[in-house]
Amino acid sequence: MAEYFSYKFKELRIGPSRIQRPMLAVRLEGPSRALTTVMIVDSGADVSMIQLDLAEQLGLSMGKVERTGGISGGLEVFRTRVQAEIGCGTRFLPPLDLPVQVPTERGLPPVALLGREVFFYEYDISFRMGYTPSKGKFVLSPVTHRRKGKDYK
Repeated sequence: MAEYFSYKFKELRIGPSRIQRPMLAVRLEGPSRALTTVMIVDSGADVSMIQLDLAEQLGLSMGKVERTGGISGGLEVFRTRVQAEIGCGTRFLPPLDLPVQVPTERGLPPVALLGREVFFYEYDISFRMGYTPSKGKFVLSPVTHRRKGKDYK
């Protein structure tokens, strides 16, 4: 039987609104230290994104500023990498070498994002919105079979 990890959506407050979101505890490790933060699983994001304050605390090397784009427009960011371990109860899943973008503007993004690059390559993710009438859940399953590029022709 295949191994899987199940998570309930968590409430996120944005102003007066309370919204259920697929959120994970993720331990990020940089040259200076390791910290655990909450990240939204964002199937619409190509890459992951963390806040500048968090990147500085981790001691990440950020290099030159670049421009990135998305559905809401462009943004100045640093591109870097961090070791990330997904929390699962009292343990953590195997570490991922995760590319991240770090906005140059403090306070962005409001909540760190866990995007598709690397994370979605290592885990199949199933969102189950019918779990209860108002809440969802999502399930991570480690990818067991990888196809080669030529298999997609």
